[in-house]
Amino acid sequence: MQQTLTPMISQIGHINPDGDTDFLSRSANGRITPRGWTQGRDVTVDTVDHRLVMSDNYSHRVMVFELDRMNRLLERGATWVFGQEDPASAVLMPGRDATTIKLPLAVEYDESHKRLFVTDGSNHLVLVFDVHPDRMQNLPEAISVIGEPDFDYARSGPGDVFVHESPSTAQPLLTGRGIVTALEGVAPESFAVATSSR
Repeated sequence: MQQTLTPMISQIGHINPDGDTDFLSRSANGRITPRGWTQGRDVTVDTVDHRLVMSDNYSHRVMVFELDRMNRLLERGATWVFGQEDPASAVLMPGRDATTIKLPLAVEYDESHKRLFVTDGSNHLVLVFDVHPDRMQNLPEAISVIGEPDFDYARSGPGDVFVHESPSTAQPLLTGRGIVTALEGVAPESFAVATSSR
């Protein structure tokens, strides 16, 4: 392994059972834990409530890590997970509903409204979660969906994602799987496509 001259301050993922850095193993020692993942695709940081959010593509989950007031890691293990019952789980959940995430690709955080946007690569939609610190939990229900009429619908192929301002009106939001820049300037009430019962 080639060494670099850039010092590491801290690390999450790929930690051996002794708590030391492991640069050689795959999938965090070949098992799913709150401290490891199979394919981290995207990261966003909540600098107000001090959380790091990462999509774990092949484990069908989004992991949330707590940070200190300086936005440094408090713990190497995820505190909360979306799409799974707990941070140690990584199963392909059956069906489609407000809690199911399949192949999450991108994550983006809206600090003003405390909303997390997660692209679901398998179901071709964007899930919107309320991530206010007082309401954080494992396996939360999304509060809205973008790109499909409801949580149960999924196209068979990729396409344009739309923001539905009403059931009969659709405004193009983006094409493909990126959400980071395309969501800027879009009012949060535009995302109320389908809401969960909770």
